[in-house]
Formats: sequence, structure tokens, C-alpha cells
Amino acid sequence: MGDVLIAALPMAWADGTFSTEEKDALHRMLMNPAILQKDRERVYSFIDSQQSFDEILKTDLLLDRKNRNTSDRPSKQEEVKHRLLLCVAWEIAKADGTISQEEIALHDRMAKALPTVTPEAVREIRRLVALESGVDIKQRISIVKGDITEQSVDAIVNSADTTLLVKKSNRLLAWFAGRERPTVDSAIHDAAGSELLKECKTLNGCAVGEAKITQGYNLPSQWVIHTASPVWNNGSAQEDLRLSQCYHNSLNLAQQHSIRTIAFPAIGTGSYQFPLEKAAKIAISEVKEFLDFNFNLEHITFVCFEEEVYQSYCNAIEECF
Repeated sequence: MGDVLIAALPMAWADGTFSTEEKDALHRMLMNPAILQKDRERVYSFIDSQQSFDEILKTDLLLDRKNRNTSDRPSKQEEVKHRLLLCVAWEIAKADGTISQEEIALHDRMAKALPTVTPEAVREIRRLVALESGVDIKQRISIVKGDITEQSVDAIVNSADTTLLVKKSNRLLAWFAGRERPTVDSAIHDAAGSELLKECKTLNGCAVGEAKITQGYNLPSQWVIHTASPVWNNGSAQEDLRLSQCYHNSLNLAQQHSIRTIAFPAIGTGSYQFPLEKAAKIAISEVKEFLDFNFNLEHITFVCFEEEVYQSYCNAIEECF
């Protein structure tokens, strides 16, 4: 266990700060009765040296040559050691209540350097550490009735088309459809002002399921994340997958920009006619999976303009959890 703790130590100063909370978390681990005194002393000596993970990789700390078989494949003991390392490193990373981009990048690099750990195992490790910590994912999700342009969050998501250029015809389309409001796209551009369209023109469009980010301009939110929603075609064009990608890529983009709070509309359920119940289940499932192993996003809000949409999302969250 001493080797595992030493190999996990670079996570403590990955973001440039060895916080009090991280020191406390490490101390609690070292006080485990299963850890020998000589291992505690080894760990403390490595703390003083503050070696990088690259330096530790050059040592034999993560190897188990004694128990390797003749084909030089990793032993079962090595597999256990590597999984423990990722558990301990993630525990240290989240000790201060936030996980920085530097810590996420280091954890990803640790996982790639360990041949015994699959990406699926990494996601499960992060999820289990969150559960052990008593993190209630459901409390980080809200469903509200309202106008997305009025949300006081770091970023709102725009359900756009592939050009990312709001069309004047959207207003006519809404009128012919018997709606009293423009599309989400039009409403966001109206509230943000003309500078938003100017920036969108520099982005060269966006593929269906992808996401791009701009400033929020006159909106309460600092950022707008634009994602190109799929048009429903009776499920014959991988619409479910494309809608999942809209949420996944928007959330990844939010994480890259250190966004803490974000609001989504009911992507694709307006003029693109994605079935409401199906869209709600996809939205909640994607957000839940993301929050299972990402701590930087503190809160996600689904903003529903109409009662029917609100009820569908409420039903979906109860079903998902």
C-alpha cells in the first residue's frame, strides 16, 4: 500500500497547491492500521521531494516483477495495485471539494500509463469514489419551468442548427406552428444582442451532435454553448445517438472552460420534433453518467418553457434515479 500512496502523491500538487484538505485526506489514509510504520515514513519522505508522476513512472513502484509470469504480462497483484492507485489519486483530487482540469488531466494520464486498467474501469472507479463520499448526484440536477435566457448560470446551451446562424424564418415557423414564442435559438440571439451572431459567423458551423462555445454578451450567463440538434426522422438516422452526443459534447466543452453551472433547454423537441419522452430520458441519462465521475460541474438545470415538457423531464429524472 505504501507504493500505491507514493505513486498517487503527484495528484496532491497537480494544480500547484497542496491544500489543507488534501493533506488531511492523505493523513487519514496513512493512519489506516493496515499501513506499516516504515511505509508511512517512506510516504512522508516522498512528500518532501514532491516528485512528478513521470519521475515515479521511471521507478519500479508500479511494477510487480516478482509475480509476473513468463510472458512478462502484468500480474494480478499489479492490476490490483493500479486500480488502488487510481482510487487513491481520485480521492486526493476531490478532497478540497473541486477537481481542477490539471487533476483530471493527471488522472487520465495515470490511467493511460497503466496497461491493466480500461477506460470503463476508470469511469467506474470515479463513480464509486463519489458514492463512497456520499455525493448525491440527484441534488446537482434541477428541472424548472421558465425562460432559459433569464437563467443566472455560467453557461446556457443553445439548440441550434448546423449553420449556427439564427434564421429570421424561425419566427414565421413559430407563428405557423401556432406558438406564441420564437425558437430557443431565436430567443437566445434576441436576448444576447447582435454581437452573438457576429461571433457565431466566425465558427464555421457545427456538425450535428457537436458543440461550440461563444460569449454570452447581454445574457446573464457568461457563455453560450451551441449544439446542433438532430432532426427527428422516425429514428432512421441515429437520432438517439446524435442527441446523446449533443449533451455529452456540451458537457465536455463546459468542463474545458471551467464552467460550474449550466442550463439546458429541451434540445430537439421543438421544431425538430424529437419525441419528448425519449428526448427527456436521453438528456437525464447523459447528465447522470457525466456527473457520476465529474465533480467540477456543480449544478445542471433543465429549463422547460411549457408544462408538458416540465412533466416529461420530472418523470424522466424519477425513472433514471
